[in-house]
Amino acid sequence: MIRRKYVPLRIVQPGMMIDQAIIDRAGRVLIARRTRLEDFHIDALKKMGVTGIYTCEGTEAAGTAGTITEKI
Repeated sequence: MIRRKYVPLRIVQPGMMIDQAIIDRAGRVLIARRTRLEDFHIDALKKMGVTGIYTCEGTEAAGTAGTITEKI
């Protein structure tokens, strides 16, 4: 099970996995979703004025990645 939580940037540490892509005003992806953050990512986010990010922990259950289920 993947757990998602909001983390203030001041306590983000290298190795944390970002759960939401960072996109600039032109729509370009600057940091892709599920990227493991390194020091240079965190420094760049601070320079951009980002105050917090969503991180994720854990893994998806085998065979359920991207699966959509519907109850009828």
